[in-house]
Amino acid sequence: MSYEVFAQKWRPQYFRDVVGQAHVTATLQNQIRSERLGHAYLFWGPRGTGKTTVARLFAKAVNCLNPQQETDLGPVITGEPCNECDACKEITQGSSFDVREMDAASNRGIDTIRDLRENVKLSPAAYKYKIYIIDEVHMLTTEGFNALLKTLEEPPSHVIFIMATTEHAEIPKTITSRCQDFDFRHLIPDQIISRLQLIADTEKISADSEVLSLIARQSEGCLRDAENLLERLVTSTGKDLVLANIEETLGLGSSSLLYELTEAIVGRNLNSGLAALNQLSVQGMDLTQCLHYLITYFRDLRLLAIDNQLDELIQSPNLNFQHSRKKQNKFQLIG
Repeated sequence: MSYEVFAQKWRPQYFRDVVGQAHVTATLQNQIRSERLGHAYLFWGPRGTGKTTVARLFAKAVNCLNPQQETDLGPVITGEPCNECDACKEITQGSSFDVREMDAASNRGIDTIRDLRENVKLSPAAYKYKIYIIDEVHMLTTEGFNALLKTLEEPPSHVIFIMATTEHAEIPKTITSRCQDFDFRHLIPDQIISRLQLIADTEKISADSEVLSLIARQSEGCLRDAENLLERLVTSTGKDLVLANIEETLGLGSSSLLYELTEAIVGRNLNSGLAALNQLSVQGMDLTQCLHYLITYFRDLRLLAIDNQLDELIQSPNLNFQHSRKKQNKFQLIG
């Protein structure tokens, strides 16, 4: 079997496995259970937060040949795909004729949409619904959007459109008004860390909370980025992930030097600050990353200075909490 990268291997196969988007998955499952499906959906939000994954899950769930699943209350429609029937397997493998995925970035012209308009008139080849998943839909040309309008407003009853975009503001109002909007949100660090911990445990990767916190910060709320970064680090340094090695691999410099720099800034010690910054530069740290670190760190200090009970909003690793608490009184003085 060919090697699968973590982002593909760990792609959710059930709605319940989707991280951080319960407000979306719960609504979609309710629609599936009640058979009150829309004809057009618009999934929008940051990259790597599950838009295409949820679109595929929805395509599987509405075409699943075994919608009733056994529970403690007997057989019920859960709104989850069974992942065992022919429909679920074909959609998972990307071989179903009834689920078509389009990349609007490379198929953005009016001719592509005209072909789509002709194809939607045809009945599904094997299952109940034909699903059109249009990724990066904001890349369509004005002519392409105009050609899509009428079909999107009154498609045949066997067709469902799911459009995904990272640029909601660039979608014409005439399109959004014909869709059900679902906003996908950045994941909080704890959600990413929990998922990374599951992957690490299963893949027999040694990574403590400091390492996972660092990866979560670097991903900026994007789970796919976090999974890809974890894989890159395993490839570079092996399955025994150590914080110092990771900082060197990512060009982040050492934690002690970053602490020295923040201490110098809080204490207004120009000489120490310049010395620490120079040493970070000598070690090859990306100074843009250094700036991002400082912004996040001082944000956390401000939160702790306001109220010690705001720990759940802290983005810095747990390693920094005790260090931060020692500084918060100083920060109140200079804030």
